[in-house]
Amino acid sequence: MNLPLELWLEVFKLLHPSDLLRLSRTNLQFRSVLMSRSSEIVWRATRSDIPKLPGPPPGLSEPAWANLAFDSTCHFCSRTGIRRIDFLFRVRTCGACTEKQIISDAAVFPKNENSKEYFLASRILFLIPTRMKKRRERTTGEHTVFLRRDFEQARDHYLNLPEGEKESYIERRCSYLEALKKHAADCQTWATYMKSVKRENP
Repeated sequence: MNLPLELWLEVFKLLHPSDLLRLSRTNLQFRSVLMSRSSEIVWRATRSDIPKLPGPPPGLSEPAWANLAFDSTCHFCSRTGIRRIDFLFRVRTCGACTEKQIISDAAVFPKNENSKEYFLASRILFLIPTRMKKRRERTTGEHTVFLRRDFEQARDHYLNLPEGEKESYIERRCSYLEALKKHAADCQTWATYMKSVKRENP
């Protein structure tokens, strides 16, 4: 990097986000620069060149958002060539990891509906991104699915909070979920738009 850093940053702004990701992985020097907070403006600039692409979801940095949107690696097993993005759960997963990591309410609810564990699971499901999905079994109806990691992290955090802080935490999480759902809908609009562009320009 013989050029001044300011010039490098201007060059980086001309790249596609996927190219910027690859560059950040070429050596420690590039990674140190591109993953620093001062380079957020670079990631925003490259993102702004992508038509209709929303900004990052709540709680996700610009580089992490570029990784989700443009890198084809499964977030759990690192398998490559994965096209499926779950914008609500903020992960890209292969088929095998989808089965393991996106679980249903049956996996966390105990049989005793009057138990403390059942009440806790019910509360946690209101604090994390969830969606309804048709059951695969022969029985009719739908069940709630969610990311295993989200459930475990929210449960552990909630249990470690002092009683006096739990209500404010619930309020913050509800606001977060509203913003996340809107962002996921915007991302789906972008994904649909990109598919139409590819069909028109094969």
